[in-house]
Amino acid sequence: MMQNWCKANLFDYTSIEVRPINSPDLNPINYKVLSILEVKDCSKPQRSVDPLTKALQKVWLELNAPYLRATIAAFPKRFQAYIDANGDIFELQFVFGSW
Repeated sequence: MMQNWCKANLFDYTSIEVRPINSPDLNPINYKVLSILEVKDCSKPQRSVDPLTKALQKVWLELNAPYLRATIAAFPKRFQAYIDANGDIFELQFVFGSW
């Protein structure tokens, strides 16, 4: 359902058949946001799942909209680097504001 909506409404949509489904390098949440969650929350060990969940939710809510927008805006450049590397390892330097 979501794929159909994207095809109909997004000019530069890339179908699921063309892109790797489980690539963390091509998921903005994985390549940029999870690292912040790890740095800000995992610096303190949690004794159980409940405190960990609460701590992660707190950090998630502290993420600011400009940072998230910049992360998403960088995605096309990242995707093109992946294509240029023929699916191999690639590196990009991104400079974002603080979270």
